[in-house]
Amino acid sequence: MKIFWSVVLMLSATALAQAPVSPYQIAYIAFQGLLKGQGIPGYGPLCQRLAEKKITGLEISNAATIAGFMPQDQATAEFNAQVEVQLGILCKDGTR
Repeated sequence: MKIFWSVVLMLSATALAQAPVSPYQIAYIAFQGLLKGQGIPGYGPLCQRLAEKKITGLEISNAATIAGFMPQDQATAEFNAQVEVQLGILCKDGTR
């Protein structure tokens, strides 16, 4: 039974990585700190790096792709720019 659930979880993660996501979703994932394993800090430090222009939407999208949150081919220049915009809004709001 344990193997069954492991397979189900693995297939779910694979399906998630293939589904299109919005720039807001990727920004929120980063904002929550779910990309720390890929070198993207969470909330406060992330907002500071964004304000100092020390992090880009491309870096966040690449980290999200590596973490399996989005398909690799979705990170266009326009998408990455929108990730930065959405993250800026989240940082300004302070929404958690």
